[in-house]
Formats: sequence, structure tokens, C-alpha cells
Amino acid sequence: MGKGPHYFKEFFTLIDPPKKTANKRTVCNFCIKEYTFSVASLKIGCFVSNKAKLCQGHLIKCENFNNQVSESERIEILARYTESEEEEEEEEEKKDEDVVKPSKPPITTQSLSNGLPFTFFENEETKEIFNFIAPALKLPSRKRMSDRILLHATKMLKQSITKSAQNDKIGVTVACDGWTNIKQEHLFGVVFITSTEAEKNKITINCFVSDSAGEYAAARRIMRIEYPNKDFLSCMAHQMNLIIGEIFKASDIYQQTSTKAVKIVSYFHSSAYFMGLLRNEHKSLYGKTTALATPGET
Repeated sequence: MGKGPHYFKEFFTLIDPPKKTANKRTVCNFCIKEYTFSVASLKIGCFVSNKAKLCQGHLIKCENFNNQVSESERIEILARYTESEEEEEEEEEKKDEDVVKPSKPPITTQSLSNGLPFTFFENEETKEIFNFIAPALKLPSRKRMSDRILLHATKMLKQSITKSAQNDKIGVTVACDGWTNIKQEHLFGVVFITSTEAEKNKITINCFVSDSAGEYAAARRIMRIEYPNKDFLSCMAHQMNLIIGEIFKASDIYQQTSTKAVKIVSYFHSSAYFMGLLRNEHKSLYGKTTALATPGET
């Protein structure tokens, strides 16, 4: 037996979504009365997905609802969203998460490790293959993958990492690179802010490692005072890279040799045919293949 209509249904008009894969839309009747149906169905802020929480949230913010309904009626209407509704929605979310349980490893991990877009699951050829291999397996939609399943997988991964850190009796080391987030905040500063969460989760952090950029060196000096029981170290790989860089700058021969070496390696990386010949040559001479690496940032 399916789930019945929510308590705000009488105040909204259900319409078809622009795409078949999207959730059904519902338009506020108070907005329809104010703007007409044709306008309200397209006006941003007059329609939401057909979910009790979203409908209630719309009514709370809707000026037309506030203007057309008395205060006592508004209070009564908004109070209709009960705990039982929340429990029903949580049950629906659990059902969505159970959709991918038959696949091992999880579909989320498979798609991300292979670099597949979530539209892969809505491809007809993909559906035919999975239907042939596992007829009982129901593939999720891309919206469900990106919304609920990915969030659930992220939560499970975070819990796994936290549990591993908690079980480490000696403690953990935090290694930070010179990255910034979308707010242009340096990651090193963000890590120290979130380190208080580590203490709450009973995770022991013994050491912080970062590169030698000016802002990180300054942060280390400040944090040594605030956290005297922790070690703050520079990244050894970064230090070695700086030393080797200075050596190469002192000699023209080193610079010319390194430039030629990079060109040779880049040439083999750009040609699968010649890379295969090189590997065969390595195999015949040394009994094994040797990887060619180009310089990278540390």
C-alpha cells in the first residue's frame, strides 16, 4: 500500500514536472489566486516539490498565504506537519537507500571509481545489461544517486574514517597541502578549527604536517603555543624538492639535462605505441618494466 497524501495537499495544485525523471511539482493555491495558475506555475517561489516539509516551508515564507489567511488559521495549518509525517519520510529515504544494497561493491563506489556520470544509470543500454545480469536489482535514478545515496555513502565513509582514527591507540598525523576552499580560506586553518571535533570524537592527533609556504609557517608558530602537546612539522618532500631545485638552478648542465629528460618522458606518455615498445625493451633487458615519471608539485 502506497503512502497517502500529506496534510498540505488541499493548499496546493499538483502539476507534471518539466522532466519525467524529476519529482512532481505542486503549486501554491494562494499564489494561484494572486497571480493566476499560468503565472504561478512558472513563477519561482510559487511551486515546490510535492513533499510535506517543502510545502510547509513554502507556506511559512509565502506572503500570499499570510495575506489571505488569518493568523489563527495559519497556526493551525502549519501545525499539521506531525512527527508521524517525519517518520514516514525517513522510512521512504531508507527504502531508497536499500535499492542499491544487492550490488557489491556499492554502485556509488563503482560509479565514482570509474569516473561515470550519474546519468549512466538512466542509459537504456545500461539498464538492459543490469537487467540481464541481475534482474532483481533496481537501478536508482541520477537524482536519487546525487541526492540521497551519495549523501548516505559520504556519511558512511566519514563514519568509517572516524572509527579507524578512534581505534588508533597511538594517535594520528594530519598532513595538509596548500589548498584553499571555496571561501578562499587556507585548509590548514580549517583543519585546526575542526580539530576540536576530533577531541569530541576521542581522536588523538599527535602531529600536523604542512608545506613551507609563508602562511603555513606562521600558522605553525601560532599553533605551537596554543597546542604545546602536538608536533608541527614541515613536509620533508617539499623541503627536498626545494633543495634539489636550488641545486639545479646552480648548474646549466643540470637544467639542460632535466629539460631533455622531461621532453623524452612526455613523448613516451603521449604515444601508447612507443610506450609499449619501451616496456617490451625493459622487460627483455631487466626482466621488469620501469615507470617513467614527470616532475610534479609537492
